[in-house]
Amino acid sequence: MLAKRLDQLQTERGLSDREVALQLGIPRSTWQRTRSGKFPLSERVARAARSLFPEAEREITMFLLYGEDGGN
Repeated sequence: MLAKRLDQLQTERGLSDREVALQLGIPRSTWQRTRSGKFPLSERVARAARSLFPEAEREITMFLLYGEDGGN
């Protein structure tokens, strides 16, 4: 699941929810709910995450092409 991967990368980098939300251009509460699974990851957020988390480019592309299941 892409939201879990982005959450993992956020944790690895030591970024706060506020920092990530600011970079993604969304409210902090929206990011918190998205990364916790309460909100589905939107295409808009996934596209914005490309520049913040370039190491997840493949996963983001698969999400954008095929949805959450990544084409499986």
